[in-house]
Amino acid sequence: MGNKEYYQKNKEKILARQKKKREENIDEARKKQREYYHNNKKSQSARMKEYHENNREKLLQKQHQYRKDNIDVIREKEREYKKTFNGIMTRRISSWKYQAGLKETPERKVLIFYRWYYSKKCELCLKPYKTPNQKCMEHHHSSGHFRSICCSSCNSYFAKMDRKKQSVLLELHRYFLMNP
Repeated sequence: MGNKEYYQKNKEKILARQKKKREENIDEARKKQREYYHNNKKSQSARMKEYHENNREKLLQKQHQYRKDNIDVIREKEREYKKTFNGIMTRRISSWKYQAGLKETPERKVLIFYRWYYSKKCELCLKPYKTPNQKCMEHHHSSGHFRSICCSSCNSYFAKMDRKKQSVLLELHRYFLMNP
């Protein structure tokens, strides 16, 4: 009887023995994998870096083709992400930074977002917000530093005050330049 014939005849027994042996030695195998990974971590990352440098164009083409083939799936995932807490936080902080000109550290921006997100009433007039869109992050309009979370009417009032202060200071500056 040859090896093939023996294997075919006892295939189930052989596979059962192999499975049992794998299950018995799984902890040992995992330990060996971890040791190998830790011993070769630097060389593996160097090989991956070298591969990415050498095949940059190929990888970019592959990425572009994947995006082209799966654009609907990607857009749906992006829409879902924008509804999550992290998606809302990313978009809100980005708008504060680029549209409103908020100048704070990244860590502080996250803390400001948490304060904005969980705010139930205006910190200045203490009235509850009628709609979520009424919440504003109030900041000094010339320096860009955060002041408080307030309703849109308080925010516009402070914006007017900032502009008036700025124009008064400008007039004083002009006055002292003209009259030394």
